[in-house]
Amino acid sequence: LIENTAMPIIKITCTEEFMNFNLDISLKQKDHYGLQCIDLVKSYLSKYKNLEYLILVIKHILKLNDLNDPFKGGISSYGIVLMVVY
Repeated sequence: LIENTAMPIIKITCTEEFMNFNLDISLKQKDHYGLQCIDLVKSYLSKYKNLEYLILVIKHILKLNDLNDPFKGGISSYGIVLMVVY
């Protein structure tokens, strides 16, 4: 649990058995807009057909350079989507 953030986060790192998958879960609070963000990303993905592929390439490059974790100074997936669409 990472508590000293604007929104408390639970970070999960899976083992090799689960393809070393990393998952961040934010805890819902009164100022949490996660569901609205999901709708916005879905609308962008339907509007811009190649957006998904571009984001996946950028995410891969960021991961290779250890810049994919906002807690460590990297950028979130949502941030990538907003920058690419802008």
